Amino acid sequence: MTYPVLGEAAHALGVSASTLIDQLRRLERDVGAQLFHRANPASKPQQPTQRGTELLTAYAQSDLHRPDPASTPQPPPTELPEPLLRAVQGQTSGWTRLERFAVTMAHPTNDAAARTIGVTRATLTAQLHRLETDVGQQLYHRATAEGKPQRPTPPGTELLDLFAQPDIQALRAARARLPRRPTDHRTTQR
Repeated sequence: MTYPVLGEAAHALGVSASTLIDQLRRLERDVGAQLFHRANPASKPQQPTQRGTELLTAYAQSDLHRPDPASTPQPPPTELPEPLLRAVQGQTSGWTRLERFAVTMAHPTNDAAARTIGVTRATLTAQLHRLETDVGQQLYHRATAEGKPQRPTPPGTELLDLFAQPDIQALRAARARLPRRPTDHRTTQR
């Protein structure tokens, strides 16, 4: 509800608009009430309904969204290595893409990795492409028709090595959200 339209919220969360809409519909179904009014063409931003406002207030007053500082090791974002900071972009989905990249590099092809992860090859390929876009470098060499398995590039190997560090794994396990990196005009106009 901090964004004027669902598309902006979805982008900030690192998910597609259709995924966010499905999740919000499921939440409304679970709650049994409409939780927000969508933005309208007259430029009126989305707004929570009375029930949505009540739910947001209850959530803000609960400890559900506040991690226990003692159990959540979080190095300051400036201490994260730059490739990791670019990869996660302050999003839980960034951590998921990193995890999936690590799993993918343990398999000879994207097909094999997708089966292990439980997603389609197209979904996995799109997530890996998004990770490469966020990092700004090619992270792996694709498997070849001649049977040569996929393998990480030097930047991909560096990213995997950083990701495997115990303090980074602790942060990953906590699924910490880090502040977003400032973006330029090209990344905000998708």
